Amino acid sequence: MLKTFLEIEIDEHGNELPEAQKVNPTYFQGGEICVGNKKIICKELQVIKCKDLLKEGENDPMEELGKYPVILMTFKDLGGESYEAFVEDLKIKLI
Repeated sequence: MLKTFLEIEIDEHGNELPEAQKVNPTYFQGGEICVGNKKIICKELQVIKCKDLLKEGENDPMEELGKYPVILMTFKDLGGESYEAFVEDLKIKLI
């Protein structure tokens, strides 16, 4: 979810998508998620807009939506019989 919030949406050629083609913002709009041409409304959730929770002088986190390049790494395959083995697997993954 953090990746979806922060990432810059790009096409298959690495170019940023125009605002009209971006889908990630729809996941973070007050209780509605658009899937294809269907709009799913989350009636059971009481959605509070970020602006309603801000104190004076605080920035709205929604202003950060889709502004950053994101590198996704998964650590699900790391293991090992000990902490040391885990750290060695982690070092190999990060190199």
